[in-house]
Amino acid sequence: MIKFRIGSRGYTIAEDWPELDVKQLLGTVPFLYADKTDFGVRLNLLEVLVPMLKRKHVMQLSVDDRYDLLLLTSWVWEKPLSTSKISQFKFKDQVYLLPKQNLDDMMAAEFAFADLFLKQFVDSSEPKMLDLLVATLCRPAKPAAAMQTPDWDGVEREKYNGAIAERRALEFAGLDIATKVVVLHHFIEQKRFVFDTYDIFSKGGEGGSGGGFDIGWVALIFELAEMGIFGDFDKVSFTNMNTLCLYLHNKKQQRHDK
Repeated sequence: MIKFRIGSRGYTIAEDWPELDVKQLLGTVPFLYADKTDFGVRLNLLEVLVPMLKRKHVMQLSVDDRYDLLLLTSWVWEKPLSTSKISQFKFKDQVYLLPKQNLDDMMAAEFAFADLFLKQFVDSSEPKMLDLLVATLCRPAKPAAAMQTPDWDGVEREKYNGAIAERRALEFAGLDIATKVVVLHHFIEQKRFVFDTYDIFSKGGEGGSGGGFDIGWVALIFELAEMGIFGDFDKVSFTNMNTLCLYLHNKKQQRHDK
C-alpha cells in the first residue's frame, strides 16, 4: 500500500491486485478495458481505489500534484490481474463456486470445454461464449451430506454437466461483466499453471509440432478414452487435470529419453 496526504489528511492506495478487498477488485476490473490515457477514467478509478477520498479534494490540487496522484493508478494496467481473493459469487440468490487454484478440483472435461469457449470468445467476441465459459467453471456447491460420504471426491462444486451449463449460460447473460472478467482471468491463470508446471505441449504451445500433443483438449479426451487410459470416455472426462497433465508430461519425457 502507498501512503499519501492531501492537506492534513492521510490516505492509502493499493499498488497491486492482492491488496484490494473483493468489492474494490470487482469495481476495478472494468477499468482494465478503459482508456488509461483518459483523465476521467483515472479519476473514476481513483474513487474506487480510495473511496474515502473526495473528488473535490482531488480537483483542488495543482495540475502537477493531481497528475502525480492519478499516476498511482497505473499499476491496474501494468500488473496481471490476480483472482485469488474471489472463490465464489452470488447471482439470483444462488452462490456459485469458482474452481480452486492450481487445478486442485478441475476435471478434464470442464477444462477442455472452458478452453474451447475461451478460444471461441477470443475469435468471435460473442458474449455467449463468455457466458458458457462462466457456466462451465462456476457451479453451486454439492449438498453438505454428499460431501460427508466415504466416496466423496473432494470437489465441492456439483459435478460438471454440459447441458446444465448451457441452460445456466442463458441466465448468466444478466451477470455483471466484472464477475465474468474475473472468472475469465481465473481460467487464464489455470492455463498458465499448466504451461508453467507441465512440459506437455509441442513446440510453439498448443497446436505446435514436435514432442508434445498438438490436438485440442476435447479431442485428447476422446483419444485417451480410445486408448483406455484412465478408463472410458466418462472416466477420462472426470479425471483431475493435474493427474491427466502429469501423465502427458511423463509420456513426453519417455519419448525424449528413447
